Amino acid sequence: MSKRLLVAFATLGLDPQCVEGMTWGPALLDGSRSLILLSDNNFGLVGKTAFHLLAVG
Repeated sequence: MSKRLLVAFATLGLDPQCVEGMTWGPALLDGSRSLILLSDNNFGLVGKTAFHLLAVG
């Protein structure tokens, strides 16, 4: 399996801390697939729980 960088969070000013979950979402209107990432808040120690939605062509 190959891998490729989809997004560099640092270039967007984001720090996802720890990505704990990843799943394919529904197809988007342009036909690309959606990829949903979940980052948790490390039990309230740092950051906050966040969902990130990416379009994968």
